[in-house]
Amino acid sequence: MGRLEFRVVGAKLAEQRVALSEMSADVERETRENLYLVRTDTTRIYKLRGGKALDPSDIAGTFERSGYIAVKTWKSRTRWKAGACLAQMTRVSLQGQPDVWTVAIEGSDASDLDRLEKTVCLRNSVNQSYPDWPAGMLFLQS
Repeated sequence: MGRLEFRVVGAKLAEQRVALSEMSADVERETRENLYLVRTDTTRIYKLRGGKALDPSDIAGTFERSGYIAVKTWKSRTRWKAGACLAQMTRVSLQGQPDVWTVAIEGSDASDLDRLEKTVCLRNSVNQSYPDWPAGMLFLQS
């Protein structure tokens, strides 16, 4: 089986953030900037991580001519290992929008993920596709 992921996007997610921070001192931290190329049809979303070797404005121009919008995001993420699974908490800044938190768990075994889902207080939450989120934020406000 491939990798499974469960992600929640919200303004605060305080209960989940506390549960994650109490899991383990063994953490990995990362901060980065990404360029998402999105449109209302979210079946195809593209992400350029960093873009150090490429000029993001050249790429954005090409996609914009095909109906995409270039959206810069800034992510500050903390990851924890939870047995065979990973858990992460990310603060995301989307250009011109208030910061949002995401909490995600991922792994390859559904039963391990079910246990972690309970530990991280995600039982009554709705799984959300990360690529759908920036597109929804931008196009719902237009």
